[in-house]
Amino acid sequence: MLICSSICKHMEGQYFEDFIAELFTLLGYSYQKTPASGDQGLDLILYKKTVEIGQEKIGVQCKRFKSSVSNKAVQETFAGRHYYDCDRAIVVTPSVFTRSAKNLADKLNIELIDGQKLDKILLSIQEYLLNKFYKHEKITEILINSSIGLARNNDIEKAIHLLEHLKAYKLYIDTRHLTLLYNNLGLSYRWKDNNLDAINIYQEGIREIKKLSAEDYFLLVNNCLVAFRESKLTKEALDFFKTIDFNILSPSHLELIIKRKQEILEV
Repeated sequence: MLICSSICKHMEGQYFEDFIAELFTLLGYSYQKTPASGDQGLDLILYKKTVEIGQEKIGVQCKRFKSSVSNKAVQETFAGRHYYDCDRAIVVTPSVFTRSAKNLADKLNIELIDGQKLDKILLSIQEYLLNKFYKHEKITEILINSSIGLARNNDIEKAIHLLEHLKAYKLYIDTRHLTLLYNNLGLSYRWKDNNLDAINIYQEGIREIKKLSAEDYFLLVNNCLVAFRESKLTKEALDFFKTIDFNILSPSHLELIIKRKQEILEV
């Protein structure tokens, strides 16, 4: 399974909350976020109309832990459930819960969704997440950004696999997120010590992305030059220099690009 709880473990805390919120929208819920500070133990309030009780109100606390989640999270969620007058409450983590947390949750009627249960939910909508993710801008952004967390935590192959899959849908991704995708994919290849693939990815991005902003154009050009420098491909780098549109670059960016050229010549 390409999109799974192990990817969620490497999301930044806010991205994990956003991902869980968007995940529940795909399951038929609407949601609102609680205040960033003073949330009273809940991160999200979910709403769904049911035949039995009309509109059901569910409180959710998201714990993006790599280690076990303790009963403190259950206590907070129980308090939040009553503070927000929710019909029920859930704690979600890509990790596991301690035995104490499970015992308390059972006693307080708090639902626990651990990494194993989260994978089952993700599996139920995996086809949508893999093939129609671009219909949800926030999900697209979260998945692209989560690749860096994977790469930094020695899951570079998984990061590359994810990004290469997303890139196959480049026609449906907006310019801002597509630039981020190409940049993250290039970085992942560089961290894998595969500068040749990184160079190809950066150059593909420069060619393929329409209406690149000056900032994004500089980002891809600069990172491509760094990859050339690291791979010591001086001749190829100088050929690439001939293709750069210097008129797009700001004075400060132009200065840095000239500096990159000097670095490459000195290698």
